[in-house]
Amino acid sequence: MAGMNPEIKAQWVAALRSGEYKQGRHRLRDGDRFCCLGVLCNLHAQAHPKIAATQNSKDVYLGADLVLPEAVVRWARLRDANPDIRMEDVCSNLSEVNDEGGRFKTIANLIEAQL
Repeated sequence: MAGMNPEIKAQWVAALRSGEYKQGRHRLRDGDRFCCLGVLCNLHAQAHPKIAATQNSKDVYLGADLVLPEAVVRWARLRDANPDIRMEDVCSNLSEVNDEGGRFKTIANLIEAQL
């Protein structure tokens, strides 16, 4: 199976490493703080301004607030709404790593190597 869309993956990894996003936990977005998955939603919104303009809340994107909405999963060519990753021989997913204190730079490395 083909992996994640390589252009979107590169944008996501760069955004996580950029220092432009404040890291949050337990939600895609909470005010000005983002989960790693929320950063990908923000990139989708930038790529689809007409869709982004229809959103009533900046803390919910396309009806989702905890994991990626289906439209973002399809756009990025991910397998699911909360991609599985391995960290030190433990199977986890991106939101768990984010919520348990994994820094964006660490998460970017995991995405780069595994998705």
